[in-house]
Amino acid sequence: MSAKIVTIWGSPASGKTILTLAIAAKIAEAKKNVIVLNGDKLIPGLPIYLPMGKFTTKDSIGPLLMSNRYSDIDLAERIKLHYKSEYLAFMGLSSVENYITYNEFSKESVIRLVNKIAVQTDYLLIDGTSNPLENMTTLTGLEISDAVIRIITADTKGITYENAARHIYQDEPFKYDKHIRVLGNVKNISPETEIISVMGRFDYVLGYSYEAESKMMAGELISNFGRTDGLNFEKIVLKIYNELEASY
Repeated sequence: MSAKIVTIWGSPASGKTILTLAIAAKIAEAKKNVIVLNGDKLIPGLPIYLPMGKFTTKDSIGPLLMSNRYSDIDLAERIKLHYKSEYLAFMGLSSVENYITYNEFSKESVIRLVNKIAVQTDYLLIDGTSNPLENMTTLTGLEISDAVIRIITADTKGITYENAARHIYQDEPFKYDKHIRVLGNVKNISPETEIISVMGRFDYVLGYSYEAESKMMAGELISNFGRTDGLNFEKIVLKIYNELEASY
């Protein structure tokens, strides 16, 4: 078995992590195994995904990414299951670590970790950052993923980010023009029409959902919505999941 690898990245405050977790929930609902990987040293992932957990460096991928050798047991100890789903798990850094705990992870160490994870799951979702050049997990994910989802905010910052990112990541290894484009975190007051007129068509427009944000903060599965904003959010996420399932 080799996982479908998907990297989600984009502009700040665009909803990268919420979208990642929502897609992961859809995969888990289909009774397929999915691991969410986060290599962010500035904002460690484990306390975001599992806020009720108490994690140390023994739970973190940091030591693995700094090592040339580790056992399958070392790897397994760092795969943290969601408490409501046996199909959804997480790997990342802990809250006791930060930007200066480790030197920059190497591309080789990220690829090694991804390859080891990929044989144990159906999907590997890389929850990326806004600046891949400063995050090797995201940068590597852009090169090796089967699919990449780029999500930006519906405002002038999103436009500026998109234009700047294109100049940086337009080379062939990153397949920039083949990314799935999402306009994210769209609120009622967001200039959605104006953004689309400037930036062109997006594959999906994902509205802001208070319910989705609340579920993430509580460490819940981002699924089974009851509010209108949540139901609309879930409908778009299901379409994205169906595209990933059908095409990659």
